[in-house]
Amino acid sequence: MRGSRRLALVGVCLALAAGCGDNLKPGGGGAPTGPTGPTGTQPGVAAWIRFAPDVDTARGGGFQDAFELYKQRDVLAVIAVPDGAGVRKMRLDFTGPADELHYSSYVAFSTQTAPPSVSVVAETGAEVPVEKAERILGRARVILPIPITGTNFTRYGLAGRHTVTVYVDDSTTPVVSGSFELRGAP
Repeated sequence: MRGSRRLALVGVCLALAAGCGDNLKPGGGGAPTGPTGPTGTQPGVAAWIRFAPDVDTARGGGFQDAFELYKQRDVLAVIAVPDGAGVRKMRLDFTGPADELHYSSYVAFSTQTAPPSVSVVAETGAEVPVEKAERILGRARVILPIPITGTNFTRYGLAGRHTVTVYVDDSTTPVVSGSFELRGAP
């Protein structure tokens, strides 16, 4: 995955995410409806993850869990976790159909009005930009692109169900996980 492409897409997606709040159901726990449903894994933590083919679809609540491998440039992961003070870090583990870990990605986010520009990921020592997250119904919502075209997904024809597991801050227990399917053959 190319880092500059990913960072640019993260910035664009987060900047355009302001319209995603209309997908939350205030009387229904705040999780959107959709094919992948809430999949929080920590008791009492109202977190969710959904997937969309593009920003407009994500903003309109058009979540889905299957995408065409060779037609989809990126899959957007729309992730909501309980909001907290300051800059928070999120680790996303990407596993493939055979439960093999493809890679991990780190994101720093904050709902503060003026968050710092970078944060250091303790696990790697790398600096990552701090993304401005949307605060909706007590949750911080982040939209992150998962690049498909030009990555190992298309290079090696990695069709099948892929899982994204989300850890927040220093937790060793995931707050949420969800999966999407890449369909198609070369």
